[in-house]
Amino acid sequence: MIKISYQQDDNIILVERSGEISVEDLIGYINEIDQDYRELKRVYILDDTRGSVWTFNHKNDYDRLFHEIDKRVRNFIRVYVALVVDTPHQTAMSDMYKLRTEKIKNYFFQLFSSRESARSWLKMNA
Repeated sequence: MIKISYQQDDNIILVERSGEISVEDLIGYINEIDQDYRELKRVYILDDTRGSVWTFNHKNDYDRLFHEIDKRVRNFIRVYVALVVDTPHQTAMSDMYKLRTEKIKNYFFQLFSSRESARSWLKMNA
């Protein structure tokens, strides 16, 4: 499950993942951010993946995910994503993701082990 909420005081979109997360879940989350928060133009996302299990790991899954991200971030001036992870698997998968998304000029992605450090990075870039 993916829960999305907007923290107006910090201008941060908080994403909390739990349970099994598929590539379809992630594409749905990307589309929801695009549709519900497009008026912000600059988006700051704190995505807490701790406690979730990622069920995608095929090249086709990643290709679909990257295509959707590349298409959707064009609707924003800048997108900052602070991803909080807690397993070696999540870290490795996220590092591969980061390498692939570095080519998107208005998309900035960073890994963290705590919400506090992720929030600090987002605020520093606001």
